[in-house]
Amino acid sequence: MKPPIVLIIDDDREIVHLIETTLSAKGYNLSAAFDARQGLALALSDPPDLILLDYGLPGKDGLALLKDLRATPDMENVPVIMITARPSSELVNEVRQYRVSGFIAKPFDIGLLVERVMKIVPLASDEQNRS
Repeated sequence: MKPPIVLIIDDDREIVHLIETTLSAKGYNLSAAFDARQGLALALSDPPDLILLDYGLPGKDGLALLKDLRATPDMENVPVIMITARPSSELVNEVRQYRVSGFIAKPFDIGLLVERVMKIVPLASDEQNRS
């Protein structure tokens, strides 16, 4: 069985590197985009099993990108974890209507992020034993 593909869409290259390093060590395949345009293109060209989406992207924000993704048949059911540096109850409520699978506030504990990723897209048991 192929390892799950996780697409990270975040303009903070340090965060992207941290997530890539941590999840690839667990056995996930990763791809990364640093803005909404690039993220949408990557999602459509190589559909991921999970998207980690930053709300505060330059230009088009994460919510606008989430709306675009949900309007695309191949992306309407892909799990999304929204990441933001400015969490608010209004934002959480607005994002939830687009069926997000989770919400994580920056700065975040990488262990918590890994735990959530593994719940949503678990690795095959033989791959978990290798890590």
